[in-house]
Amino acid sequence: MTLKFYTLLTLLFIVVLGNFVYFFVTQESVELVLWGVHYPAYPVAVWVLVPFAFYYVIHILVMSVGSIQNYLRQKNYERDFERVQEAFYLAYLQKERDFEFKTPRYKLLGELIEKSTLTPKSGQTIEGNTKIDAVFQAFSALESGQVVELKRFGLPKGSPIVVKNLSNAMNKEPKKAEEILGNASLYNRSFLEEAFAKMATYASLPALLRYKNYVTLKAIENIVARVNKEDAKIAYQFAHLFELVKSLNVEGNGYVKLAGMLKTVCVPEERLHLFKTLSDAKEAAVEGMLYTYFDLVMIEQAKELLDNYGPNDYPLYRAYVVLKKHNHTCKLDNLLGR
Repeated sequence: MTLKFYTLLTLLFIVVLGNFVYFFVTQESVELVLWGVHYPAYPVAVWVLVPFAFYYVIHILVMSVGSIQNYLRQKNYERDFERVQEAFYLAYLQKERDFEFKTPRYKLLGELIEKSTLTPKSGQTIEGNTKIDAVFQAFSALESGQVVELKRFGLPKGSPIVVKNLSNAMNKEPKKAEEILGNASLYNRSFLEEAFAKMATYASLPALLRYKNYVTLKAIENIVARVNKEDAKIAYQFAHLFELVKSLNVEGNGYVKLAGMLKTVCVPEERLHLFKTLSDAKEAAVEGMLYTYFDLVMIEQAKELLDNYGPNDYPLYRAYVVLKKHNHTCKLDNLLGR
């Protein structure tokens, strides 16, 4: 019931009641005395209506307080709804978000958003919130390999979204890789390694040596491919390649893969020198040394190296020694599953 309707109904009731008492009950006037205070004489009909008028005023005050509370509660819901939208916006941008929600309904939702990692679904649009829709459009463009203008989102330079955008830019213009490596403190190692591998597709070895700490097998693969294609811009020298490889850190069969790559660009003496140096410094490189020995048919040297380790170490290479001893023609690459 609205206040206006309630007021009209109350006034109508007061008028009807007052007239009924005055015309059908009594027209007498009475002087009222309350707590020693004398009030002027008024018709009984008026005194009958006083409690109803007083009740109306009290009721209106109560209703007003309730309306104010409802208004404030509704405002809290509206503000929390705006905060939730802003929290979603920041979550999609992978920014820090810390909102204080006033209502229980949105407090739980806000906590879920704060503790979640959200990624927009590519190719989707959002109606009713232009800011979030702009984020979705930007993500769709990034996923399709486009370079997007991100300044409007106020992202830090090391943000994963900025990194993805730079990765797209590198794919379109590889020479951006050197600019990224020149600002290494802004980015994580994984992205810097990606940039180095991209730089390895066009830069000279002396230039690559400036950022050798980010060398990967992929970068070495790119370098080897250019050497095999006789790319003059690479300015190939074994000494430069040797310095790069010494900075390489790989696990598992990574050094075997490296040995397989280098045999196409290095002469046997260079390969032996390189893996001897690596295996003396890193035990993980021993497999690369063994692979190189076997590839160069230096079986005795491989056996001597294996004798330095326990009988259960390097079982595939020990098996290959036995096969060679019995004149089997099994290829080492097949045995290693390469």
